[in-house]
Order: sequence, then C-alpha cells, then structure tokens
Amino acid sequence: MENVALAGLIVGLAGCAGSGNRLVVDPVGPLVGAHGTFLRSNTGYLEVYTATRQVNDAGTLTLQPTPYSIYRPDGHRFKGVLNAVGSSDNKPMVVPLPAGNYVVYANSEGYGQVQVPVVIVGSRLTEVHLQYGGWKDVGNLPDAEKVRLPDGRVVGRKPEPAAPSKPVL
Repeated sequence: MENVALAGLIVGLAGCAGSGNRLVVDPVGPLVGAHGTFLRSNTGYLEVYTATRQVNDAGTLTLQPTPYSIYRPDGHRFKGVLNAVGSSDNKPMVVPLPAGNYVVYANSEGYGQVQVPVVIVGSRLTEVHLQYGGWKDVGNLPDAEKVRLPDGRVVGRKPEPAAPSKPVL
C-alpha cells in the first residue's frame, strides 16, 4: 500500500511540468535598471512572490511564501526553491540564475498553481507577483508593459524585445 501511495506522489510531482488545467500567464521579464546593469554579468535574479501559508514559529503566526519550481523551456526541472530562509521569514528569496528563459510553476492566491514563463537577463532582477494584490508598486509602467492575471492583478513586466543583432562586417 505504501508503494502505491509513493508511486502516486511521484506521478503527481512528475506532472508538474505539464500544463493540465493550470493557468498560464504571459512571459515576465526583468525590471529596468535593477541589480546594477552596469556589471555585465551572465547571472540574473528571480524573486517570486507566491501565495502564502500560515506558519507557527514558537507561538507567533507568520505568513510565509510557498515553495515553487523552475523548469527549463524543454520541460526539465532546473531547481526547486523553498522561498523562505526560516520559519519566521516572510520575504521571498532572491534566486541567482544563469541568463535565459525558464518556466516557473508556483502557487497563486486565488488561482492555485500557475505557469509563468520568465526571462532572466544578466545583472537584472525579474519579479513575479502572485500574492493577493499583485505588484503594488508598478510606478508609471505603461499598461502595455504589464502582465496581468485574469482578475487584473499585475504579475510583472513584459520582457523587452530582443535587441536586433548587428551585422557582421
């Protein structure tokens, strides 16, 4: 009986990379000017504000971001993120990643697990906001650059179009 339960768990976890009935949002890219773009590093950063869960830390109740997974575009799992340092941590982790495209599978407040394609650019921060309220500090970001959930919450910023490559002379 234990083997059947374990097999079911493994099949369930393996299915995380498939889209199923999961909400898929538009790609999210980095914020402009974040994390010192002058450094020219191949490492970028990802911060995902996931749905929260209540954690009891020695009698003190805190809301902690839930874990999430990062996949490569080919469907292979790249990394799992606990998204909190300790039981009293209520800020999501900033995860360094090689520049490139990834897919995040994370819990969203109100929509369950969602699939978010993300673009990581060297020396820049990509933020994904799946918590209640969404991204509150969007500043003067034009509507055309916002990625939204169906209820209108802002999830993040659309990736900038790739710069045209210069012809080789």
